[in-house]
Amino acid sequence: MSRCLCHPDFEAGGRDWRTPPLWGIGLVERINGHSFFLHDGRARNLMEAVLWHGGEARLARQHFERLSSDERWHVVRFLESL
Repeated sequence: MSRCLCHPDFEAGGRDWRTPPLWGIGLVERINGHSFFLHDGRARNLMEAVLWHGGEARLARQHFERLSSDERWHVVRFLESL
């Protein structure tokens, strides 16, 4: 199973992947013609992408899960504005 780790340059292994910066994430559908996220495209939208995170992002996901539906909506709208 792959894992996502933050490594200094040239220290990532073959089982690690890099999370790209979020800038421009709100333009993915318009530019690429799809709204699939994560390294394997299994998340169909930003909400699913956040909820599918684990590993180092597990704590952030848990905080997101505890937000009200309105607060989650605002977080997703913020991401779409990037």
